[in-house]
Amino acid sequence: MIKHTFATVAILTAILLAGCGQNQQEKSFDWPQTFDGEILTIYVFDDFHALPRFAREYEIRNPGVTIKITQLNPNEFDSDRERIGIQLMGGGAPILIHGRYVDYHNPLTTQYFADWLPIIAADPNFNKDDWFMSAFDAMAKNGKLLGFPLYYDLPFGSGFVLANATVPGLAAEFVGRQSISLADMIEIHSSIAPTLAAPMYITAGFDTLFAVENQINDFFDFDEGRVEFSSREFIDFITNAKELTHPQRNFGAPLIIMDNARGTGLRERVAQQSHQYLFRFARTFEIDIFDIFEEEAHFVNPLPLTNNHGELLISPFSTMALNAGATDAQKALALDFLRFAAESPQHPDDDSIHYALFSAVRYGNLNSSNRNYAHRLLEALNSSLPHHWVSHGWRLQDDWFEVARQTIIYHTDNAAELPMHDTRYAPDIIQDAIRQVLHQFHDGLITADQAANYLQNRITLMLLEMS
Repeated sequence: MIKHTFATVAILTAILLAGCGQNQQEKSFDWPQTFDGEILTIYVFDDFHALPRFAREYEIRNPGVTIKITQLNPNEFDSDRERIGIQLMGGGAPILIHGRYVDYHNPLTTQYFADWLPIIAADPNFNKDDWFMSAFDAMAKNGKLLGFPLYYDLPFGSGFVLANATVPGLAAEFVGRQSISLADMIEIHSSIAPTLAAPMYITAGFDTLFAVENQINDFFDFDEGRVEFSSREFIDFITNAKELTHPQRNFGAPLIIMDNARGTGLRERVAQQSHQYLFRFARTFEIDIFDIFEEEAHFVNPLPLTNNHGELLISPFSTMALNAGATDAQKALALDFLRFAAESPQHPDDDSIHYALFSAVRYGNLNSSNRNYAHRLLEALNSSLPHHWVSHGWRLQDDWFEVARQTIIYHTDNAAELPMHDTRYAPDIIQDAIRQVLHQFHDGLITADQAANYLQNRITLMLLEMS
């Protein structure tokens, strides 16, 4: 993440202020009759592995269109983000820009991005029934949608929560629930803890930072300028979170719950964790962990992790921002291509849909905002033959296809149908400040009250200076 200083922010602000007032998006939008002769330029983070393939297929179906994709190196994120900002101010930025490089909150930079909503409304082929519109609603701010959610990413480490089947009564707590929140998990722990023979913690990847990041909207809202870290609710929350963090947990360490090699090593580690943790987190692509065919599964009954309002937390990383300086035809072409990419190729016997399925399972792109995508993945899965997967270097367990099928169905029927909430909440400089204070609290250098008061004063001062 970029480390800003206030001096840098002041310089960039002065530069950006010079460009205020230009490139405002009109309220109405007329859909063009043809895209013939148009060129679509895209900057994308390199984890969109299937996008170039979709671009080639789109060009075949639309001979007059040219799509130029530049895949950016994640090792050069900081310099690329700065370069894109300069290109936007100078008018030389591409038409589509991956959301990881966009600061959606900064009113000095958002003027350079177009509102997707009037373009979507004008698109004769955009049917809202084909999309999980809760993802679009979550990304829209102040009546505008500046990031088209091609996928809706879950915050790292979030996803599904599974109950420890070895703890009597715990799995029953999941029955009848549509989702579960961290507050629910803490409450369940408080009721079950007295019955345990030895201390058990929330989950392997849980610490105060993870807890606060997932519940941040209860205490802080950057858009509204709301700061409530000094509240008793926050003090009690981080106190409970610290008590439920394993003593050997390294602060802020990534939540990695599987090895590169699946199978025995993973199952052994899951078995070991059944003695220490009440819950387990699993991303949708970690399908082995659901243990659907295990007679004595250690963790069972997956539920989507939500906030206290039952909303699925999603991030803007896999959104696409649209250059407000593009022509109307280019903007319409951008939406037409993204819709094509989100829906994936039409025919399940097309080799490209097999590649899409392979990419989805390998890279976790099951979270498409398009309903048809999941249906076509299932069609492809039903038509796939094991030799296709072996040819791609996979050696699959006999039950893999059924596990994958159940995972896709469960995700589509449960998680994607929930209301959603966008987790972006602050510039990097504020996120860094929160991390620093919580790290001191995690190490026992300050108390919960001191951490809360320090965050209240520090973040309030930051907002005043940023205004």
